[in-house]
Amino acid sequence: MLKRFFIVLAIGLAAPHLSAQVNVQLEALKRLKDIDLDANPAIKKVVLDLLEASRGQAAFVEIVRDFKLRGHEAELLRYAQAHPNDSTGVEAIRLLLNDAGLKLIRAAIDGEHAAATVAALANAQAPEAGPVLLRLARDAKKPLALRTIAVNGLAKAKTGAKELLTEAKAGRLPADLNFAAGNALRGVRWKNLRAQAAKLFPPPQGLGQALPPLAKLVAMKGDMANGEKIFFRPQSTCATCHQVNGRGIDFGPKLSGIGTKLGREALLLSILDPNAGIPFGYEAWLLKTKNGAETLGIITSQTDDELTLKLPGGISIAYKTADIARNWWTWSPTCTASSKPSRSRRLYKRSALGQAPRMKTIRLALAALATFFVADMAHSAPLTFKARSQSLSATGGGKYKPVETEVTWEASKTAVVIVDMWDDHWCPNAAKRVDEMAKPMNELLRLAREKGLLIIHAPSSTVDFYKDTPARKRAKDAPSAKPPVSLSKDVRWGTNWCWPNKSREPDLPIDDTDMGCDCEEEYPIREAWTRQIDLIEIDAERDAITDNGQEAYNLLAQHGIDNVILMGVHLNMCVLGRPVGIRQMVTVGKNVVLMRDMTDTMYNPKKRPFVSHFAGTDLVVQHVEKFWCPSITSTALTGKAPFRFKNDPRK
Repeated sequence: MLKRFFIVLAIGLAAPHLSAQVNVQLEALKRLKDIDLDANPAIKKVVLDLLEASRGQAAFVEIVRDFKLRGHEAELLRYAQAHPNDSTGVEAIRLLLNDAGLKLIRAAIDGEHAAATVAALANAQAPEAGPVLLRLARDAKKPLALRTIAVNGLAKAKTGAKELLTEAKAGRLPADLNFAAGNALRGVRWKNLRAQAAKLFPPPQGLGQALPPLAKLVAMKGDMANGEKIFFRPQSTCATCHQVNGRGIDFGPKLSGIGTKLGREALLLSILDPNAGIPFGYEAWLLKTKNGAETLGIITSQTDDELTLKLPGGISIAYKTADIARNWWTWSPTCTASSKPSRSRRLYKRSALGQAPRMKTIRLALAALATFFVADMAHSAPLTFKARSQSLSATGGGKYKPVETEVTWEASKTAVVIVDMWDDHWCPNAAKRVDEMAKPMNELLRLAREKGLLIIHAPSSTVDFYKDTPARKRAKDAPSAKPPVSLSKDVRWGTNWCWPNKSREPDLPIDDTDMGCDCEEEYPIREAWTRQIDLIEIDAERDAITDNGQEAYNLLAQHGIDNVILMGVHLNMCVLGRPVGIRQMVTVGKNVVLMRDMTDTMYNPKKRPFVSHFAGTDLVVQHVEKFWCPSITSTALTGKAPFRFKNDPRK
C-alpha cells in the first residue's frame, strides 16, 4: 500500500520546473529504487525525465546509482571530474568501475581533465581502481604531479600499498616517485607494510633525538609559525584529518581554539599519545568487504541496508550491508591502547585514527606544535581597521568627502590578493616602483599569514612559470564552486577582463590612453614580465597562485572566505579589471577593500588632469572609494606608518 502511494506521488509530481515539487519527487523516487522500471513505464518516464533535468547535479548520480541505469558513463565522468574531492563525485567514479567506464577513465587520463580524473579515482579506494592507478604511476612520461596523485591513491588501500612496494622492490617505479612513494607508504596503517617502506624508502634525516622528560618539553620555547608549518605540511598528515580556523580537512575533531581548552602539558600529551582521549563520535572503524577491500573511517550513518563511512580526507562512501564481510574481521591498532575494544555487529573499533609519533620525534617540532595550538587564538583574532570611502556631501553639488568607518573581519575568512607584481615591466619607472614596493609588501604578507589570512598571488599571464609548484596546484585543485553571477568572459592582456561598468562608474579621473608610462623617454610596449618579482615570497605550504577568476572563486569558497584585500599594480588597469580584481570580487558578492598604499597606477603627468604621478594615483583611489569599495592602508596589518614611494614629494 505504501509503495503504491509513492508511485502515485512520483507520477503526480511529474510537473517539471518547480523545484519544491522536484525535491519531493526525488524523495518519493528514492523509496522506489528497487522497482522494475521496465514493468512500470509511467515510473520509468518520471525517472528518465528527472534524470535529464538533473544533469550536472548530485541528484543525477543518485538516480543512476539507485535505479542501476546504464548508458550514462560520460555524464558520470564529467560530474566526477568537476567534483573529484566530493563524496558524490567519488560515488560517480565508483559507478564507472566496470569495463565501459574504465575505458572512459583511461582515455580521460590522457586528456585535459587528467588531474581531476585521477584525483577522483584515487579517492574511490576501490580494488578496480588499483590497476589503472598503478599503470599511471609507472608511466614516466606522465607528469610527476599526476603520478603523485596516483601513488597517494594506491597507498590508501592495502592491496594498492602492497603493489607499490612490489613495484619499488622490482625497480619498476620511476626514481622521481621515490619521495612521494616513501611519504605515502611510511604513513600507511599496516604495520608490516610501514616497516617494509621504511627500509625501502628511509625517511629524511633531521635533528631528532630521544625525547626528554615531559617537564622539560613543557618548559621549552616553541615557535608558533614553525608549529603551523609542521601542522599543515603534507608529510605530517595533521591537516588530512583536522581543521584549524577553516584550514585542513573536516574529518576528525576541529582544533580551532584547542589552546583555550587544554594546557601546554595536556597538548603535548595529546600530540604524543593521540589515543589518550578520543571524543565520542570520532572513533575509527575498520571495515572489510567481501571482495577483500579494507576501509578505515568514521561511521556517519548506519541502517539495516547501508553503512556510510567518512574517510580521512573528508570523502564519505556508502557500503551495502550485504557487501560487508560477516564472519572475519581483523583489529590491528597502530597506537597504544589500554584495552581491547568491544565488538560491533560487523566491525571492530580501532583505538585511534593516527599513529603515535616515534621516540625520535624532533623536540623543537613538538614544542612548536604546542605553541601553535596555544596561540591559534591569535589566528582567530578579528582584524579591526579603519576603512575609508567617499560619500556625497550633504551640501550637494556632486562633491564627495572622505568617511572613515571601523570595520572588523575574521582573519580566517579573509584573503589577500596580490595583482601583477611582476619581475619586470616595459615602463622602467613602473618597474622601479614595483621593486621598491615589493620588500615592504612581502613583510606585510608575512604578518598576514601569521594572522591566518589566505594569500593569493596573481601574476597575470605568467602562472605557467609556477605550473609544477604546490601553490599553483592548490589553486587548480580547489573544488569547483558556482559563483552567484556569471564571471566575465571578455579577454584582455592574457586573461579574462572586467570592463568598466557604466551603470556604476563614470570614466576614470585620469587619461591613460597612452598606457600611462611616466618616463621622459618613450619606450615600446612589450610583454617584459615572466613571473612575480622574487622579492615577494610564496609559501609553498599555504599560498595559492592563479590569474583565473573561477579558480580564485573556488579557493575563496573552499576556505569560507567572505573578505578580500586587494593590492598590487596597476590600479587603473589590472587591479580593477583582472578576473581576480576589484570589479569581479565586488560583483560576486565579496566584501572588498583596496590597500591604497600598496598600489600604483600607469599614469603620465603629461596627460589629463596634468597632476603629478602620485596625485594621479590618489585620484584613482578616490574613484574606487566612490564607486566600488573602501580602502585601507598597510597599517591595518603592520601597525606601522603607511608605505610611501621615496620619490613622492608630498608630505
